[in-house]
Amino acid sequence: MHGVKRSERDLPPMHYSLKIESFSLLLKTKVEKYESDVFEAGGHKWFVDPHHLPLTNMHKTKSTSGHELMARASSSSSDDDVSLSADQEEAPAMTYDATSSSAVPQCRGCVPSQRDQFTRKYEVQTPCRIDHFGHESAKENKKEKCDSMNSGGQGVTRSKRDLPPMHYTLKIESFSLLLKTKVEKYESDVFEAGGYKWRLCLYPNGNTKGIGKGFVSLYLQIENTSNLRHRWEVTTEFKLFVRDHINDKYLTVRESDASVKRFHEMKTEWGFDQLLSLETFNDASNGYLFNDCCVFGAEIFVIKPTGKGEVLSMVKKPANGSLTWKIRDFSKLDRKSYLSKAFTAGGRSWRIDVSPEGYGDGKGNSLSVFLELVDGGKLPPKKTVWAEYKLRVLDQRHDNHVEKTTSRWFTSSSHTRGFPKFMPLGDLREVSKGYVRNDTLIVEAEILTLSVSKLFS
Repeated sequence: MHGVKRSERDLPPMHYSLKIESFSLLLKTKVEKYESDVFEAGGHKWFVDPHHLPLTNMHKTKSTSGHELMARASSSSSDDDVSLSADQEEAPAMTYDATSSSAVPQCRGCVPSQRDQFTRKYEVQTPCRIDHFGHESAKENKKEKCDSMNSGGQGVTRSKRDLPPMHYTLKIESFSLLLKTKVEKYESDVFEAGGYKWRLCLYPNGNTKGIGKGFVSLYLQIENTSNLRHRWEVTTEFKLFVRDHINDKYLTVRESDASVKRFHEMKTEWGFDQLLSLETFNDASNGYLFNDCCVFGAEIFVIKPTGKGEVLSMVKKPANGSLTWKIRDFSKLDRKSYLSKAFTAGGRSWRIDVSPEGYGDGKGNSLSVFLELVDGGKLPPKKTVWAEYKLRVLDQRHDNHVEKTTSRWFTSSSHTRGFPKFMPLGDLREVSKGYVRNDTLIVEAEILTLSVSKLFS
């Protein structure tokens, strides 16, 4: 897949984790996608949406609003677990448009459900080719590779965007006069981001103590650390910027693998020795130094893991997952449908729904039997519960029971699922067949496999 970066890190996800236990059983449901519970990040609501689950090894990831979703399949075949997470990573700016799609499940009294589908609009991103970012003449004449980062790696990603830096900008007018002062380093004023104090440190002619000779060097430095607790540590992801005045865009410079940086007592500064080559910076056609003016900037995302997440388990034969219901005085029933008492399985309540004269396609010719998820109508939007279950009418004379097995996803709009034509009314009323004895009908429900979702924090 083009334009997707994958990397590993030690730090757990900042915002949300989705752990799937018994992943193979989830695949057997033939579900196209499973949507997590809704969680909050950045003042908005989100959900993890891993499409096309039956992929092997590395599962397909989906980005939402600048958040990269990381999927990892467990290497242990006996474990059968998959962990997915949502974390804040660099991505091009996105705009969301909501469109509707309808699904009509086989259920009693269900209505089409609405699902939001997101269409993404990307800024053009051309990493590792500075020549793409300049004026047309520069594109034709230059083929300059991207500069390496001060940490010694080759992984610096440069892209352009319209949005200015979120947290701080440093504008320098009469830049040539600043150079005449022969200043080695210029430090910005202190600013706040993520609950901490910071400043930018600019080396106009490069940090020659590192590998910045021939480059502009720019760093982010944490300040006021004396007010922090003993052995403090601040974990961040940050980006540094240079404005392209000609195209009114901002060159964004960040580490390619999106690795986090830990600021602590022994390391209070991170940044780039080789932010931009002096040749590229000083070339007026590139727009970085324009009318002797330049603008730098910074965005800092302090990572404070919330520890929130969800565990999805596919449970075989859940405890207390069956019910036997004796319907007495069956011949005297005169309502359209009847409900059994509730039983609890997988932390949710269930009951049997019987229509003696049939429902839907079975009206007037069949006994209709359904399994209902009690309070299923109160499920949050997009929340689903999967169940494989048996419905059974007992033959009280010959043990020739009528039994049907099915599996369904239960949602807020389709929470009563089963069989409008479970069995013909003619068979039900035939005394010799033994389904009704002493004017009593016995109906059973047994849940074979159930999805159980638990939130943790």
